[in-house]
Amino acid sequence: MYESHGTQIGTSEWATRWVISLTTPLYTLRMRTQIDVEMRVFARRMPEYHNTFMAGVLFDLIATLDPADPWRNTYIDDSLNVRVPGGEMFGMWMNAADMTFAVNSDTSVDLGLSPLADPLSGDSTMLFHLASTKGWRAASAWLTNRPSNAENGQDPFELAEDAIRWALFRRASYAIEGDGFFAVTSGAWLNRVTKVVAGEPYDESRMLRLRYSASVEEGTYERLIGTKSPE
Repeated sequence: MYESHGTQIGTSEWATRWVISLTTPLYTLRMRTQIDVEMRVFARRMPEYHNTFMAGVLFDLIATLDPADPWRNTYIDDSLNVRVPGGEMFGMWMNAADMTFAVNSDTSVDLGLSPLADPLSGDSTMLFHLASTKGWRAASAWLTNRPSNAENGQDPFELAEDAIRWALFRRASYAIEGDGFFAVTSGAWLNRVTKVVAGEPYDESRMLRLRYSASVEEGTYERLIGTKSPE
């Protein structure tokens, strides 16, 4: 691991701070800015580690949603746009309106939907789609092979973080009591990423157990949107 800008804090520590920053709004602006800088350095200096970590966390978050959730069932149209079942383009706040109702005509100040006020970029939606439908290996490989001059000048960290934010938002829509899965799976991926990159064996069964124990119960999505009566 590298020494960051004049500090002795290594990559895993900055990644841990990044995880915390996505779950609490109480970090100072200085700390949030520094975390952003260090995660971009991580992506640039150690791309394979960064891409594996981000793709793994993204996959785990999506894989724990209800199997019927449209966000788990995206597809690519003939123009290479990512869409949800029914044909709506994925990456817009309207995708969340099935579970999170808008109460303000200006989404940027809507308490429930403001995190999605800025649409996802095409690259972020593609990463989300690949993680959801092909798995973390495909998502990591796509992130690694993506041209450096790709859409909107987004670097791998920014586009992956945006996809993860949306996955976190969707998981939060299920209002899972005491949900700490994001921190747990992020820590697990930080511990296994070196083995994954080196091609060494790692505890896949633990990874499966973590996802299974944190998964939304099948049928929850339909009950929440009112299309299925409780058993």
